[in-house]
Amino acid sequence: ILTYRFRGHSMSDPGKYRTQEELEERKRNDSVILQRAKLTKSGVSENEIQALEQEVENEIQDAVNFADQSEPAKAEVMYSSIYAP
Repeated sequence: ILTYRFRGHSMSDPGKYRTQEELEERKRNDSVILQRAKLTKSGVSENEIQALEQEVENEIQDAVNFADQSEPAKAEVMYSSIYAP
């Protein structure tokens, strides 16, 4: 699935390098929205779609919680594969 970043790279990036027209066009053709419409058209109920979305949200929250509760990586491990010997 192809995606598009609707916001800037960070809080300090206002994203002024794109026009409003580009953003609106991209939003109309957003992969997630188009796939959701295909599911609905193929007979998947709104309740099933919402349940799937909730499952994804739960999985993301579990991953965030795990990361928050984990010890930070040690620098010697974190940077061990960045530079070639």
